[in-house]
Amino acid sequence: MRALSLSALALVCSLASTGLGQSIVSIDSGMSKADVIEKLGQPLWARTYGSSTFLAYPNGCEKSCGTQDMVILQDDHVVDAIFRSPAHRYSGKSSSPRMISAADARSVARSKGDTSSAVPAPSTPSVAASKAAPPPAPQKALAITAPAKSVAAPSKAAATPVVQAGAARPARSAPVRPPAAAQVSVTGAVTPATAGLAMFPLAFASLWAILFLAGSWRAFEKAHKPGWAALVPVYNLVVMLDIAEKPIWWLLLFLVPIVNALVMIVVFIEIAKRFNKGALFGIGLTFLGAIFFPILGFGEAEYAG
Repeated sequence: MRALSLSALALVCSLASTGLGQSIVSIDSGMSKADVIEKLGQPLWARTYGSSTFLAYPNGCEKSCGTQDMVILQDDHVVDAIFRSPAHRYSGKSSSPRMISAADARSVARSKGDTSSAVPAPSTPSVAASKAAPPPAPQKALAITAPAKSVAAPSKAAATPVVQAGAARPARSAPVRPPAAAQVSVTGAVTPATAGLAMFPLAFASLWAILFLAGSWRAFEKAHKPGWAALVPVYNLVVMLDIAEKPIWWLLLFLVPIVNALVMIVVFIEIAKRFNKGALFGIGLTFLGAIFFPILGFGEAEYAG
């Protein structure tokens, strides 16, 4: 009997010493992260979102409490703490000072009109749950766009006037048609107006070539050369070199880029001199041959040789 009493007394003493040995760690508002780690040790995990930092610590009741102990810092200063462990205490005002029971949660849900029997999570920040999944995306996105279609349909129907039986239909105004010169087919068909505009450059080029050839034909005849030579490519250059009194090998210079333009100017200036014209007239023969060659051929200029 005495041995049983001594063992019971030893058990009570050990429990008392254990209860006294468990110290309560207090976290104060405004502490820095280093101060919190100095008191509570290294956290299980830490998350930083902008200027907010969350430190998670074990409390021994993660499954029943639904969360770990959490210290929340803003700009490296403690602004909130959620503790479920009896060994941790927050001297400030906690956003969740105690765990809500399932009965309290159901009563709160009924008072708000929610008939669901699910127990809500404790009133803690979303980051407080250990490795909590991010909140799901809104699942009623289609429900928002559906009414827009149902509203748009009546407005379209309302915009259409209803013609009652026997009522006179309103007279339709004749469509305004653009002038004939401005009509262009949408499908790409060529109208007479666009065909005339497209033919203008071709007609102008043809007229320019006819005037040039007719003037050079007449000028060749004045220089005692066959007029038809003006119509033969390459040979007309040979005749021009002969009139300008230049060697025949100059014909090769017409094959050299840039040089051929300079040689042409020199040849035409020499041709102009043979008809008692100046250098400016020769430049006119080079760049405006359809105007100056008819003046040279059909005008009063005479070949001086």
